[in-house]
Amino acid sequence: MKTIYRRLLIFVAALLVITIGYLGYRFYSAAQRRVPQEFSEARAQVTAISENIISNSNSIATLVARLSSVTSTPAQASSTLGEVLTKVGDVHDQAIDLSTTLEVMTKAVQDVRMAEAQAAALRAVSYRLSFVSRLVNYTEDVNRLALAIRLRLDSGIQNREEIANLIRKINSEVAAANSLSDQADEAMDQFDALLR
Repeated sequence: MKTIYRRLLIFVAALLVITIGYLGYRFYSAAQRRVPQEFSEARAQVTAISENIISNSNSIATLVARLSSVTSTPAQASSTLGEVLTKVGDVHDQAIDLSTTLEVMTKAVQDVRMAEAQAAALRAVSYRLSFVSRLVNYTEDVNRLALAIRLRLDSGIQNREEIANLIRKINSEVAAANSLSDQADEAMDQFDALLR
């Protein structure tokens, strides 16, 4: 009788240890997968700001293409140039907002406990920072283009080659910025996959 009692006691103790171990693992695993609220909010803002920037950049590229084939009157070219500069100002302001939000996201990622997920999030932030850097180059190039076009409109200087080179450079910066944004999105997809 004692051996049956002892075996039953060992079985219950083993079952209890397994149950406690399993529950501990589940709670630990859930804690590892927890994403800080501040990080989630900053991430949503980064996504929205980036989408607005890309939309404005694509609009600028369309307007710049219209300017490059200027067969319009100086008044029409000047009006289009005004639209471009307004959108460039918006992109510049949004880039500043993006940088600020990326700072919040970077600080909050420290509270993500899974190292691999943290690395994926930091990779996404790095891509977004490179995206901002490209935007700075891009806005400078668009401003230089605006100056070159204004010079051509106001004084009749023939600077078509300079304008064409700036347009190519602007289009290249837009493509690079879009690529960096896609890479940031892929890194965040990896982040999400790791925390599922």
